[in-house]
Amino acid sequence: ITVTPTTPSIGPISPIEVDTDVDTCSATNVAAPTVLTGGYPAPTVTFSPSLAGPFLLGTTGVTATASNGVDPAATTLFGVTVVDRQPPTINTPANIVVPATGPGGAVVTFPLVTMSDNCGIKSARRLSVLDSGSLFPIGTTTLTYEATDVNGNTSTCTSLVTVIDSLAPGELCQDATVYLNASGLGSITTGNVVDL
Repeated sequence: ITVTPTTPSIGPISPIEVDTDVDTCSATNVAAPTVLTGGYPAPTVTFSPSLAGPFLLGTTGVTATASNGVDPAATTLFGVTVVDRQPPTINTPANIVVPATGPGGAVVTFPLVTMSDNCGIKSARRLSVLDSGSLFPIGTTTLTYEATDVNGNTSTCTSLVTVIDSLAPGELCQDATVYLNASGLGSITTGNVVDL
């Protein structure tokens, strides 16, 4: 039996969408799509540009060519779309616990918050009023930071600044008038005592 070689054929290929590689703004080594081919002998399919990449953000046209040594080769075009879904990284200061240095709390300093992204930071902001070097009140204050990259991915994170009231109460002497009741007893209220 003699089989006559025939020209290759290739079917349409659906578009491909892939995420960026981790910590980069492009994609590499895109998985080959399913390709329906015909012709004898069975064609070999190649892609241009190579699916090894890199493919930048957005859509890149790729030509698939089926060839088996019988001219003409068959081609079809499809798109590879690269999408950035990786949110920014925020290097938040560690939680801080400090003693109060006065009735108003304590001045607290901490390292500058840094932010990074595989495709670039568009905006960064502190959602809290207080910053490093501010007077933090006694108790726990939550610091919140937000970063948005150039492709709209957003990250938020928080750290805590706790100021502990470790100051012993002071004494403030002041005159007070105490009225005795019929039994000769008197009292003072907490309003007569001042915590310094």
